[in-house]
Amino acid sequence: MTDHEKDLHEDARQDEEVSEETAVATAEDAALDEMEDDYAWAEAPKFEIEHKEDCVCEVQVTIPASNIKAMLDEVYEEVNDGVQVPGFRRGKAPRKLLEKRLGKYARSTVAERLAEHASKRLVKEHNLVPIAKADVERGQAMYSSCAICHGEQGEGGHLMNAPKLKGLPASQVASLLKVYRKGTEMGQYSYAMIPQATHLSDADINNLAAYIADIDKLRDDVSEGAGDDGDQPAM
Repeated sequence: MTDHEKDLHEDARQDEEVSEETAVATAEDAALDEMEDDYAWAEAPKFEIEHKEDCVCEVQVTIPASNIKAMLDEVYEEVNDGVQVPGFRRGKAPRKLLEKRLGKYARSTVAERLAEHASKRLVKEHNLVPIAKADVERGQAMYSSCAICHGEQGEGGHLMNAPKLKGLPASQVASLLKVYRKGTEMGQYSYAMIPQATHLSDADINNLAAYIADIDKLRDDVSEGAGDDGDQPAM
């Protein structure tokens, strides 16, 4: 290989790295935009975050009472407008009657809505991307099709010069897959990834991301548990 060819090869490698970094940043920004909180808080919630390990945090959320009152007013107004209470015109039922008959529903609805708005604010303010509890075994089964290009260990493949996945955190993998699922082009790998990601559900993405994030550890466990020659499986 001549010096000129070496220079061209190095330039191409650096371009690939820049493209991959840009794609990751774009994916993470898109995921955060999806979680943006547009709720008008009466008083902002407070978050206490304790980082346990990679990709794991414990969060304590405190929502001031003023928000609960405001949301309850909103829910009861919706109920009053949408439910015909016997003996009253629509929208004219007394609040106390609604509280007596629908108080449990109203309180649970308020809790759900405030929790959702608080989680969105948490993600936006602290740059956290939540991942639901994943089925790693399911993710491993799904990864078999990914391994064709990315390698059994996520080391990157020769086929289509697929990038390395090993070492990426689950949040980053999930963000990328969600952007590809939308059909967003993010560089030279988009033509291959978009068709693969289109059919994935959120659960599929979480499962895959969790497996890829721990692929080193999981593969090592499998290797250590390999049987010796002549061993017979127990049925």
